[in-house]
Amino acid sequence: MSASVEESPDLREAWMLLFQGELKPAADRFQTQLGATDSPSAAAGLLLCAAVMGAGDAVAALLTDRWTRRRDAGLVLWRAAWICAANGSDQGLERLTAALAGFSAAAREQAALHYARGHLAMMRGEDDAAIDHFLAAKRSFDADPEWFLAAQDQTLTNVFVQTRHLLEADRLYTLAAAVAPPPVFEKPAEIQPCIVIAADGVYLRRFGADFVKSLDETNPGTTLLVLAVDADPADTAALADAGPSLFIGMEYQTSEFPGITRSAVYASWRFLRMEKLLADNRGPTLVLDIDLIVRAPLDPLFRAMQDGDFGCWFRPDGGPGGIVRAGATGFAASEDAWWMAALTGGYIRARFAEETENLWFVDQAALWRAAHEAKKNRPGFRLVDFSQAGSTGAGAFTDYFDLVGDDGVKRR
Repeated sequence: MSASVEESPDLREAWMLLFQGELKPAADRFQTQLGATDSPSAAAGLLLCAAVMGAGDAVAALLTDRWTRRRDAGLVLWRAAWICAANGSDQGLERLTAALAGFSAAAREQAALHYARGHLAMMRGEDDAAIDHFLAAKRSFDADPEWFLAAQDQTLTNVFVQTRHLLEADRLYTLAAAVAPPPVFEKPAEIQPCIVIAADGVYLRRFGADFVKSLDETNPGTTLLVLAVDADPADTAALADAGPSLFIGMEYQTSEFPGITRSAVYASWRFLRMEKLLADNRGPTLVLDIDLIVRAPLDPLFRAMQDGDFGCWFRPDGGPGGIVRAGATGFAASEDAWWMAALTGGYIRARFAEETENLWFVDQAALWRAAHEAKKNRPGFRLVDFSQAGSTGAGAFTDYFDLVGDDGVKRR
């Protein structure tokens, strides 16, 4: 049984009792904590106890009270549903569903349940079912965004933003139908892999030299393409000295999309350009975040890409917009990889056309949906999980990279 790391030992013990079926002592402990702290976690535990006991009136009353007094009813319900999903508890979700039976299928209260069921389906590899649940969650989120965001809980905010990135099936069908026929990729006698990074001037100055130095030390002689977006030569001046053994190509580019949150544009830029990069370079391409320190040779990732068209690590708790770890992804030199790249770019542009803010995670959502669509539209498409690739797997993301933190730069 798992619970949030933010929860106190008393709350964790109460959750343990609940999932062991000791409802009365669990409810007593949650009630005591609620009286002492009035915290949403204690309220969520008490709500789930009431649902499991079949006390639907108590569930509705508790949600009404939390909204009236604390404006966190959405957060309370979300935490109750999420801890069921995190523990694989279909029964807990069924009891919550029964307790909320008086609300319509599209009501805001249903969003947390749909999202939790989507998470369970995703963990079981049932992607079609997961997408259906996540899309249902999006519709319920959209019914009353304030109900979920009023509490300003960062985890719930991330869930809300990620879920909004999912395009309805008819929109995605239209985007997929609009993808042009791929160019022909003939396998050269010697494949020259390439690493690509994209960043604006601020990121290049803060992270560029350290990234290049680490790549030079661990992967000497590598070809690196830098997409310098809304930047100038002064922003990239330190890169050559930081990586003397590397073959560094530099492309200075001007971003599009006026009015769109700049951080979302810069994070998405490498994927907006990927179909052109593959068509021009005709070699396997590993796309990395610039705010990484490379810790090891990357040859295992390129070897993994020999068996796939698109490779990545997955985050099982990432939800619809974070399951693909976009910090390190690989595209093969193939027609199917190009098709997925083209759909990914089209997907991101479609989201940019819908709204100008709340666009963080859009690149990751686009990658997940595009890979799923490629499996349906391109029968030969091969998706590679880097952690499972080869006979023993390429290892974990942290075996290869450290993430550099700098909130002052990243939250501009």
